Amino acid sequence: MKWLSNPQLKASYDRAFAQKRTKRNQKAQHQHCRQRQQQRHANHQTSQWIKYVYRPVMKQVQQIIDPLEAQIDHLAGDPFDEELLNTFQSYLDYCQELVQNAKQNLRSQPHPSNLGKTAASLHHCLNQLDDGIEELGYFPFNFDEQHLHTGKELFRIATGLQEQAQVAVNASGV
Repeated sequence: MKWLSNPQLKASYDRAFAQKRTKRNQKAQHQHCRQRQQQRHANHQTSQWIKYVYRPVMKQVQQIIDPLEAQIDHLAGDPFDEELLNTFQSYLDYCQELVQNAKQNLRSQPHPSNLGKTAASLHHCLNQLDDGIEELGYFPFNFDEQHLHTGKELFRIATGLQEQAQVAVNASGV
């Protein structure tokens, strides 16, 4: 420890120590800034995905699910009436178009990692709706009400998956 008593050696040591501390502080500050920038970017990606993918898909899902009961009730008036069957078929065609648009929208942007459960729930929801629409479409061919019951059940499952997507978005803190 003789160098502590030597003013030149001590000053040299102090300078070297100060330089190391400054470099360490600069490195920590740079890393902190980079982490904040990455977090802002991730938050921006999340908000963009919610705005341009999640919300439009959820709206399309609602446009499919909400009218189902009224459509079936309307058809129940006379399931053999050609006009009622055409109205029901138009509803199914519109639903099929909405599902395809929603699937395309869901694939349009990669989902943020913190919304993986949301994206998966939406994907499964759309598949259930697709299957439900297909099942409902069989009814006019044979008037077997089982197709209506199965289609309604698939829509019920889709509704549950839609709710899971909403829960996952809420849980992500977005």
